[in-house]
Amino acid sequence: MTANTPAMVSQRPQFVEKLAHAYNALLGRCAILTGNINDLFPLDMDGELSFVPLEPVLKHTLKATKSDEDFIVLTLKSDGMHYDSKKGRAKLHAVASHLQEPENLDHALLSRDLEFVLKQIDEERIMSSLSLAIIDGLLKTAAKIRAADINVPPIAFILDHADFLFPNEGTGRLTSRDRDALARFSDLLHDRNIWADLETADERTDFIILLSANLSTLNDRLLQLPKITHIDIKLPSHAIRKQFIEQKITKHPLQFDYKDETDLVEAFAQDTMGLTIRTLDDLTTAAYRQNVPLRQEEVIEQVNQQLQRQLGSIVKLVYPTHSIEDVIGNGKLKKRLEHLKRRIDSSERAPAGITVVGPNGAGKTFIFEAFAANTGRAVITLSQIRSEWFGKTDVFAEQLESTLSAFGRILVLVDEAHAAFGSIHGSQTHETEARLTRQIIQMMDDHDKRGRILWVLLTTRPDLLDPDIVRSGRCSLFVPIFDPEGEDSDAFYDWMIGKFNNEGIKVDETNLSMLKAQTDIFSAGDYRRFIDDFIEEVSFNPEMTLENFLQSWKPSAISIGKKRRFQMLLAAQRCDWRELLPKELKETPLEQIDQEVERLKMELSF
Repeated sequence: MTANTPAMVSQRPQFVEKLAHAYNALLGRCAILTGNINDLFPLDMDGELSFVPLEPVLKHTLKATKSDEDFIVLTLKSDGMHYDSKKGRAKLHAVASHLQEPENLDHALLSRDLEFVLKQIDEERIMSSLSLAIIDGLLKTAAKIRAADINVPPIAFILDHADFLFPNEGTGRLTSRDRDALARFSDLLHDRNIWADLETADERTDFIILLSANLSTLNDRLLQLPKITHIDIKLPSHAIRKQFIEQKITKHPLQFDYKDETDLVEAFAQDTMGLTIRTLDDLTTAAYRQNVPLRQEEVIEQVNQQLQRQLGSIVKLVYPTHSIEDVIGNGKLKKRLEHLKRRIDSSERAPAGITVVGPNGAGKTFIFEAFAANTGRAVITLSQIRSEWFGKTDVFAEQLESTLSAFGRILVLVDEAHAAFGSIHGSQTHETEARLTRQIIQMMDDHDKRGRILWVLLTTRPDLLDPDIVRSGRCSLFVPIFDPEGEDSDAFYDWMIGKFNNEGIKVDETNLSMLKAQTDIFSAGDYRRFIDDFIEEVSFNPEMTLENFLQSWKPSAISIGKKRRFQMLLAAQRCDWRELLPKELKETPLEQIDQEVERLKMELSF
């Protein structure tokens, strides 16, 4: 099936507006651009839309306020300094030639200085702290020439790989070269000979842009310099992704293998949340050249691959295929979750997140993936954060925040949350782990994300969660999930018998009574595992009876009895929806539960 092509509406990335504001309104001297700096961006030139790399967008954004004169753009890369065009180079050399004319003999010194720095630019073939001396020399010389009432077009320097020039190390750990680079740049931005009277200038003059994929890898002293602005370039919005897809289709018709979708472009744009335009271009180009349809499953897999390239194997994107209707039992919990739906989309009333407590195998992940599906949210799962990102927490936190911001309405599912986050108060917590926890807390506190990002912390050990994470306004709502009993247990039992019937396994009346009695202590996970194990065993050994199989099969309540009991008691201690408590725990005084928790801690050596 081929998608129809709707009319395109031009979109501008947010960072373009912020950069223009920083330069024109804030009279900035320098901007630090981080994040998605290596992508393609929409640029409307004379009514024709193109997706181009960052540098042309920057040049188009930095226009002299009261002049049609273009910037002369020079970029410092690993292999030296480059003009963005021959025209820009020619303009500077034209100024040098003008200074050498007979009527400008009194400017001979300026002419010599400009010729010297232009020669250095042409000969510069590496990126180093000496490159900053060239930049300083050109900007100072240009300022002096302008002071002599000779026009010099505005100059923009783009410093790529800025984190190599200004690494984020303490002053004592910087090499002499790195200290020199930081000092030179600081002096440059403080130099009144370059920036003097800029606050009252009719025309904006020169500008410097630092590029780095991550702010956390740049020396933090940079942000303390005058007239410097940090701008984070986000992953492309839904509108920009859709704009790119529509433009692509006008040139190369695409086929889609999507079920039950009427607006294929909209569905495809939705599924590509988190992809860069470059990756989206690769994906669509490959489909066009191979003449194969874009399949929804492959698109989601591509998003996961990009997430894992950026954030490692701890992150996975899930579009749940099951809903609350597929959750067996849990009748009272479903009513609560249905009511919670009204609150979590409100930017005013939504909590940052919730904490889901209960023993292993209770179905926490399955239920909250279903809840996400019913609330129209994708799921991003996080696990083993501390082990994979130890020592790189600042980079991880920065990339994670950027990724989450690109996904619109999502549910972030943190598995084993008590192990994922270190305590910011614990004396045994390494500083890097504590810093990650603080950064996660800052994300939770971001009110701009309330109603869009819902954090769901899954844990069997709520007692080990940092108090700051679960304090009021963050993940302070504790939702317990226990093993089924009563009507919920009956629902699981009926589901189990239905599974057996579908496989042609008949259970006689005598065994039905025995099965009901022995499965009453099963968790949701036990039911699923028991069904799969018994069906598999019968397929291998048709003579296997239900009675014999039950004698050797152990549910979690028996195989890890004390540990599981401990997890249930912890969930009962921290439970906001008391009607979800099992009957036995509902009738047990809290003091008695506390005493049993302490006794089991001793026995289990926790």
